[in-house]
Amino acid sequence: MNRVYKSVTLGLTTLSLLGCSTTANYYVGAISSRTPTSISSRYTKFVGDDSIDIKVEGTTIKVEITTKSGILDVEISNGTENPYEGHINEDMAFTVNVTPGNYKISLHGNEHSGSYKFDWGN
Repeated sequence: MNRVYKSVTLGLTTLSLLGCSTTANYYVGAISSRTPTSISSRYTKFVGDDSIDIKVEGTTIKVEITTKSGILDVEISNGTENPYEGHINEDMAFTVNVTPGNYKISLHGNEHSGSYKFDWGN
């Protein structure tokens, strides 16, 4: 009987610990594509953070964001400067002027539903 009690207690403790943990970053229903000069993703929901390291040989990054709901925060930086930072809650298409080099595209989804595309192949 004591052995059964310990097993049940251990099982409940494990379930309690699993129930307390949360997944901070996730995509729901995502279809993504990446080439050497572009990245895109379409999803039902994006919550949390994601980042993509890219090497830009040209001077522009073309950005297309569609928003059905929620907010997508976007930051493009090279470690010393941020050529773009934005809080996006609607459809947008724009071009970011950059100098050739390595960049990081950082994304934060706040219940964002929609898509993004970044193209740096000039």
